[in-house]
Amino acid sequence: MRVENMPEGERCGRTTEQVPSRKCRQPGVRIFTDERINAGIDAYTAALEANNKAFTLHMYEAVNHAFNNDTSAARHDKPAAELAWSRTAAFV
Repeated sequence: MRVENMPEGERCGRTTEQVPSRKCRQPGVRIFTDERINAGIDAYTAALEANNKAFTLHMYEAVNHAFNNDTSAARHDKPAAELAWSRTAAFV
């Protein structure tokens, strides 16, 4: 379901401005070797902490964005993908 179509109470804030009104659980923030993703992570985690929002930060430092994509040999990292999947499955 697209975020725009979700009921207001089920939306997760994706920007620091949206964090205070966030009403959903955050399964984790994954960090890749992706400068675009990493650029805002410090401000976002600071906003989560400042607003007493529970979250988990999992670091995947040596993997590329889309590391779970097993159709791309250049990006796929099977051990990291399996770990990320097990963490996601445990969350839900």
